[in-house]
Amino acid sequence: MTGTPKYWNYIKHYRKALNLYGFNQASENVKESKQIILFEAEKSVLKQFTFTNCEGNSVALGGHTISDNQVDFILRKLPSDGEVILAFDHDVMTKENEGERYIINQAKKFSIFRKTSYIFDTYNILGEKDSPIDCGKKKWDYLFKWRKVIE
Repeated sequence: MTGTPKYWNYIKHYRKALNLYGFNQASENVKESKQIILFEAEKSVLKQFTFTNCEGNSVALGGHTISDNQVDFILRKLPSDGEVILAFDHDVMTKENEGERYIINQAKKFSIFRKTSYIFDTYNILGEKDSPIDCGKKKWDYLFKWRKVIE
């Protein structure tokens, strides 16, 4: 149905642009690994924490747009020699009006200040609506290893 939100916001006055799901659990791992992975959805964060035996360094944006508040927060919390990694869902990677150019534009919000990269499914190994972590650890590790760095 067109115009229907993907997720229902049941918390009064909740603004996803002011939040990063999972940061409270990931903060120490972000500092140690000097990396933060930005997923769209909470379930991807939970999977990444499972794959790393609770040593996850990921957060969820609640969508595929990164707000100025989220950028500011991440830059304050990530070490200056750290890396921001965007891991948006496959449908964002392939959308005609969005796609890789859109992901690069979102990544550029950080690239002046930190090393920045993004996961891109070059060989179409994900399903249409999959997050890069949805198809198991082996595929996730492959996509993560071959992420693209913003120059």
